[in-house]
Amino acid sequence: MPALTRPRAPVAKPGFLCLGYVRAPHGLKGEVIIKSFTADPLAVGRYVGLQTLAGQPVVLTQVRPHKLGLLARVEGVTARTAAEALVGTALYLPVTALPPAAPGEIYLASLTGLEVRWAATGLALGQVDRVFDNGAQAVVVVVLVGQEVLIPLVADYLTYDAAAGVLWATPAAQELVDLAV
Repeated sequence: MPALTRPRAPVAKPGFLCLGYVRAPHGLKGEVIIKSFTADPLAVGRYVGLQTLAGQPVVLTQVRPHKLGLLARVEGVTARTAAEALVGTALYLPVTALPPAAPGEIYLASLTGLEVRWAATGLALGQVDRVFDNGAQAVVVVVLVGQEVLIPLVADYLTYDAAAGVLWATPAAQELVDLAV
């Protein structure tokens, strides 16, 4: 079994979404195991325009399911040593290459940088630093007065106003904020 590597957290790259990362090499001919962050894991192989954090293009071919994620070939990588050098490499896609979100849906990464306001008063609460999925639901990390507050992205706590470009915090979110500060 190959040693698996997981980056601590993908580095934010403005204007890009991190769709996955290279977990480990596989075999001797340069294949890699990829952890996909997309709803359909195989979709990572269908996007054109993938690149590394440094902006180097990455073309995935022969992407198929594997018990540890996805198994793929990276164009130009033909040996295990080259595949080993890719371990931990995050795969980014320009936001402009994504299809439009379906009605009633949003790309979680599009929330980064949004202002969060109290629904009751309209006063600013903070700004979205990042969003992550904990497996049960998406969680919004809001920075306020130098502190991070984690608020689940569910209607009981937050609602998204696309027209205003704002997340509204409900009164129920007050408890979470009070616990954090």
